[in-house]
Formats: sequence, structure tokens, C-alpha cells
Amino acid sequence: PFKAHHAELFSGWFEHLAGLEGDSAGLVNCAAGKDRTGILCAL
Repeated sequence: PFKAHHAELFSGWFEHLAGLEGDSAGLVNCAAGKDRTGILCAL
């Protein structure tokens, strides 16, 4: 389930994506298997 304290983590990722230019890409990696990566990708 989504935890409120992850909001800062997710907002930082979306700020990073917004700053990419051209054909840039982002990489999302799962290190602990705690659903954060899946939630981020779904958003």
C-alpha cells in the first residue's frame, strides 16, 4: 500500500523526469521489493 512518506520520493522522480530534454530516458530500479517501483511506474 501507498505510504504518505513516499510522496517526497515520488515527487523528486517526477521533477527529474520533467527536467529531461529530447529523447532522454529514465531508469527505475527495484532494490528491496516493497512495491515502490510498481507504484511509481503505475503513476
